[in-house]
Amino acid sequence: MPNYFSFFLLLIFLSVHGSNSLAVPSQEVDPTTCAAYFFNATKMSPAKEYEKLFQLGVRSADRARASLDSEVVTRRIGDASDIMMELIERDFRRFNEIEELYGSLCSRLMLSEESTK
Repeated sequence: MPNYFSFFLLLIFLSVHGSNSLAVPSQEVDPTTCAAYFFNATKMSPAKEYEKLFQLGVRSADRARASLDSEVVTRRIGDASDIMMELIERDFRRFNEIEELYGSLCSRLMLSEESTK
């Protein structure tokens, strides 16, 4: 229930402040947000990078499933993807804006996982 309340508050905040408020992710991103980022990135990647990005998305989702129910993870990935798509007004030609916001944060998150193994 609290997750729905948080999402509702986010929607109210966005309606008051406009989509530019989406442009500032926290310095910490969670694995579900990164899974959404990597899966969306596959849509804009050259063929040689597709598999790497897809696998990063899968690993991000698996990392989230270590502490969350699979259904919750799927919903959160979808919600994060929706937010990203709203940010670029569903125009993938503007994907670089998402990449600038989430690319390094999500890469660092996944690198931190690698170093703890």
